[in-house]
Amino acid sequence: MEPASPLLSAGFIMVCFLGAVRLSTGDESHCPCPKIPPWPLTEDPPEKCHQISDTFRYTCLVGYVRKAGTSNLIKCELKNKVGQWQNSTLQCIGEMFTELSFIWKRNFFTFAFDFTLLISDFILLMSKRLSL
Repeated sequence: MEPASPLLSAGFIMVCFLGAVRLSTGDESHCPCPKIPPWPLTEDPPEKCHQISDTFRYTCLVGYVRKAGTSNLIKCELKNKVGQWQNSTLQCIGEMFTELSFIWKRNFFTFAFDFTLLISDFILLMSKRLSL
């Protein structure tokens, strides 16, 4: 069997190389959304292909929780013919902070309740003394 001509081999290699370059440039019609942006105090988002309307939920790092009133959900939307991730409102706060906040609120409520009872007892006592 006769070996292939050098010109044919070079042509084959060139076609393979150009095909690999074309596929490696990241065809935007295949993955229209950019990488998910990292967010403070969250786990790294996965590096994979995302489509328009895909959603992603950030996860706070161990020891942190999502602050009430903030959202960990973002969505890829088409804006000006370009895929963009929505801005996040997520705030991850330390679990200890949430526990201390609850304890402070509970103690303040207990104090306010006790103070109200004390005032009520005082008024009741004074009204009894005045009626004597």
